[in-house]
Amino acid sequence: MGIEVFNNCESLINKDGQQIDKDKMATAVGRLGKVLQEKDDIKLAACLDVDFLPFLKAMEFAALSISE
Repeated sequence: MGIEVFNNCESLINKDGQQIDKDKMATAVGRLGKVLQEKDDIKLAACLDVDFLPFLKAMEFAALSISE
């Protein structure tokens, strides 16, 4: 869901400078897809921690910045 929100709101989120790097996010999505196919819970947890948790935190920061 967070990825869809980003895709639909990228211009608003990044209007004052790059808050979230779209290329980095695309790479993370590709890695997640690969890890999900492998069905390896340890790799999945690492992928979520390294790739998606920072993205979600950046989305939270962007949302707070926009709403102020």
